Amino acid sequence: MKISVIVPIYNMEKFISRAIQCLKIQDEQNIEFLLINDGSKDSTLSIMRELTAGDTRFQIFDMENKGYGHACNFGIKQATGEFFAIFEPDDSITSDFYSSLHEVAERYQQADVIRYNGIYCNENGLLRTLYRWEQNFTGKIIDKYTLKRFWRSHPSVFNGIYRKSFIQQKLVYFCETPSASFQDAMFIVSLFYANPSIFILDDIKYYYTIHEMQSVKFVDDKIDFVIESWKIEEKWLYKNGFTDHGFFLYKVFAQMSSLIKKVSAENRYKLMQQFKNINKGKIYLASNIPTMTQKVKYALT
Repeated sequence: MKISVIVPIYNMEKFISRAIQCLKIQDEQNIEFLLINDGSKDSTLSIMRELTAGDTRFQIFDMENKGYGHACNFGIKQATGEFFAIFEPDDSITSDFYSSLHEVAERYQQADVIRYNGIYCNENGLLRTLYRWEQNFTGKIIDKYTLKRFWRSHPSVFNGIYRKSFIQQKLVYFCETPSASFQDAMFIVSLFYANPSIFILDDIKYYYTIHEMQSVKFVDDKIDFVIESWKIEEKWLYKNGFTDHGFFLYKVFAQMSSLIKKVSAENRYKLMQQFKNINKGKIYLASNIPTMTQKVKYALT
């Protein structure tokens, strides 16, 4: 069994050396690293070429800038492994990150998604655990009850591996809206509705880095792209015959809640109106997420 690691990269000259070193020391034998240079304008590409020269595990794809979502989708198409992973070039992982996942994939061949139990978040040199579940929910294929809790925990894309055939068959993909934030939200939403079999390892081996410049500072000119991504997700649900839009609404609301205090009054109104349009005729929030209304009121005060 082979694992393909997809690395979407844009202007990462400060971090790409560390990222490649993280990948080079992986003890997984059957692996390939697909470095997708998304039109970087700095020295990222030349550094990648120099550091990976002679290492056949690495492939570099140099393309014009089309965004994070496009780079991930392109990488999935190019992947030759049965499973693929997404690795952020400014993050870091332990040397046995992929080999441990590979071992589980061999033992639990019914699993479509295999992931670790949370991530470490590194912000200004301070480590904290982003989330971690109780041990009785890990070390096995999770049941339907646990699945609900799993999806509500805002699972990240990058701390696990995904069966490529399942992802492609179920039409799971990343949003490619230009300049949009939450481009991985489409992947999570479509993955939820694909109903995968998920195995959770009771360990944390991924170190996610938050930079000061990376903190959530959404500007008003991105709001239209965010709204467009919501429309794309909703269209995908209708096209594929899904009538229960509850999880989609939950994700949209979570995104709106994180944005609403960071934009102008005009765009705040625009976000609220779009959410109303999406939620029209869907009796969901009141019964499934009782705190959502309070969150909106709080966000607007």
